[in-house]
Amino acid sequence: MTPEGGGTGFYINKDGLLITNAHVIESYNEVRVESFAGGHSISCPVVRKVDDYDVALVKCDTVSLPVRLPWKGWVQRGESVNAIGAPFGKPAILTKGVVSNHLTEEELIRSDVEIHPGNSGGPLFNSKWEAIGITTSNYAIPVMGLEGESVDVTVPGITKAIPILRALKVLNIKVHHRK
Repeated sequence: MTPEGGGTGFYINKDGLLITNAHVIESYNEVRVESFAGGHSISCPVVRKVDDYDVALVKCDTVSLPVRLPWKGWVQRGESVNAIGAPFGKPAILTKGVVSNHLTEEELIRSDVEIHPGNSGGPLFNSKWEAIGITTSNYAIPVMGLEGESVDVTVPGITKAIPILRALKVLNIKVHHRK
């Protein structure tokens, strides 16, 4: 999704609004968006980015089918989830997992769904195929390095996602739910 390629995003409405992570967009004002269906890519402007919440919004002229969004943002521990992304430049890779925390709308979703570099910004779906989150990263903990510096170490099997309703609220986006 960046000029060099390196992330995933998904359409949230028929007006061409695509949501992703701010760290995928970095400091670019325009990004190249490639279809999972393959073949074509287009240049799209970044219209909003909130680094503190790691969310960004891109506006594309051509539109793919938007994802289905949930009516409510509650996610239950033990709920099955699926992530779709483009890890290592391989499009449309699906991984499955389970939510490991019970959360409020303000907390990150933790799960054991497998994600890799390139998955960031992609949708995290519940069992109804509603996009409940935006995949962000593997969970990391700070540890003391050999020279006394703080180093983040990735914890295998624990990933984070931003709840979609929180991301939409932060980006000031109102979505009309499909029935």
